[in-house]
Amino acid sequence: MGLTRRVGVTLVVLAVFGLPPAALALQTPVPVVGANLYAMTLDSADLPDGYVFEGEAVLDAEMMADSNESLDPAALTEAGFQRYYVSSYLSEDRNARIRSYISEWASPEAATAGFELLEGDDGALVAEAELADGAAEVGEEPREVTTGTYTEEELTVTTLDTTFRQGALLVGVAVETLDESDVDAEVASDLASTLQERVAMVLGGEAPESIDLTLPDRVLDLEAQGFSIQIGYLNSAEVEALYGLSDSPLGESGSSFVTAIALAGVAEPPPLLASGATILADEDAAAEVVEQSGDLVPSLANGEQIEDAELEGADTVAALSYTSALSSGDEPDSYRIVFSVGATLGVVDVQRATTVELAEETATVLATAQAACLADGATTCELPALPVELVPGTPAA
Repeated sequence: MGLTRRVGVTLVVLAVFGLPPAALALQTPVPVVGANLYAMTLDSADLPDGYVFEGEAVLDAEMMADSNESLDPAALTEAGFQRYYVSSYLSEDRNARIRSYISEWASPEAATAGFELLEGDDGALVAEAELADGAAEVGEEPREVTTGTYTEEELTVTTLDTTFRQGALLVGVAVETLDESDVDAEVASDLASTLQERVAMVLGGEAPESIDLTLPDRVLDLEAQGFSIQIGYLNSAEVEALYGLSDSPLGESGSSFVTAIALAGVAEPPPLLASGATILADEDAAAEVVEQSGDLVPSLANGEQIEDAELEGADTVAALSYTSALSSGDEPDSYRIVFSVGATLGVVDVQRATTVELAEETATVLATAQAACLADGATTCELPALPVELVPGTPAA
């Protein structure tokens, strides 16, 4: 079973639409390494009906050690550990959870040795647990199926957790109930097989349904500026639900990738930055979503649509200011820009700046760069310098 229980508590909801403040202290900057882990984990289309997106996170060795005091970050790094990615879904009644996870290692040999570090002693890694390991039939050795119960914040969690190696990756899916009911073993087995197939596809250069493997390289790498809150793909149903729209072209979108951070090196509470891109059917569909973004205004505190918004490099654009749900004050302090470049929709969101004017300036700087990343023929996607008022001590944008 390893660390899937401990890691799960760090998952948070996308910063664009809300974030538990305590989660900010749990996130650490993580360097991008090799494989496209974001494309490998399960999404809602792979799961039984009734599960909704909970969160995704990338963890480095320090964060892994923070999740469990029995781990030594130096030992993980020396063993070839590179990063850990986890994606979680919760049932609508909040009584069940499905979490898929992947850790990346320097080599297949390192992953084999790392299996013992992360999956070896359940008693040391998971407190108040009654767990047993059995044989798994998916993936490469080493592999195992862990069943039993453990305690999480006064809840008894029943788990069926399948972990296996696939090349230099350690891969797994935990199917869990939070109401002391039994886990459906057939569902767990089917999901493990589906996950193994997705991992094999991506390692072979093939894209699972609703995934554009190039999209992460076309979205601004915000992680260089702060602590990762959310990073990963969303399928069409997930992205439509996230943006609070229904019966929109988002429901037929091809692929969507979103990243969000809490800004580092600033006073608490830090501003939150997010950027994302969604590929639509055509230019008209992307423009329609931009037009519909005004429907979100009534749901935001002090929401106000900006008249005659403009953005360099965008075909259509809409913007709105509002007060972040995470702010302690009542004054507007956040700014969102929704725009289209050809058939691709872009969204940039800045929350909890010291003033709404600074939020607008920051969002405009980021959205201009994001639009350039989405332009036809773009070969690079460079993160711009942020306004000096937002990040004191850095060059002005």
